[in-house]
Amino acid sequence: MKPGSMEAKMAWAIMLGAALLAGVASLFANGWVGVGLLIAGGFLSTFLTKAGKGLGVGAAFVGSTLYAIIFAVGGIMMLDSVMAEANAAVAVDLEGQGEAAAQAAGALMGALGTGAIIFAAVISGVVAFILSLIAAIVGASSRPKAPAGAANVHVAV
Repeated sequence: MKPGSMEAKMAWAIMLGAALLAGVASLFANGWVGVGLLIAGGFLSTFLTKAGKGLGVGAAFVGSTLYAIIFAVGGIMMLDSVMAEANAAVAVDLEGQGEAAAQAAGALMGALGTGAIIFAAVISGVVAFILSLIAAIVGASSRPKAPAGAANVHVAV
C-alpha cells in the first residue's frame, strides 16, 4: 500500500477501527496499550490517506473519545462483576452478623472503584488525544508529495 493512496474519508475508518481495537485491548491488557494503538491509528489515518492535518485532528478527537468511553464502560462492567462476587462472599462469611455494614462498605468501595476507572479513562483519553493528534500531524507531514500534475496521469497497459 502506497502512502496517500486511499481517499481522505478512509481516515475516519482507520481511526475508529483503531479506537475500537484500543478500547477492547486496554480492558484486557493495559490502558497504555490502547494509547499506543491510537497513536498508530492517528499516524496511519493521515499517512495512508489523502487526509490533511485538519481531518487528522478531528479523527484523533473522535477516536480518543470513543476509546475513553469503551475503556470506562468496560472497566465499570468488570468492576461491578467483581464487586458482586465479593459481596456474595462476604454475605456468606458473615451469616447475618453485621451484613448491612459489610454491604455499605462494599457499596463505598464500588463507588470509589467506579470513580477511579472514570478518572483513568479521562486521563488516558486526553493523553491518547494529544499523542494521536501529534501522530496525525506527523503522518500528514511525512507523506510523500505527488509531483504537480501527476494525479491525472493514466498509464495504459
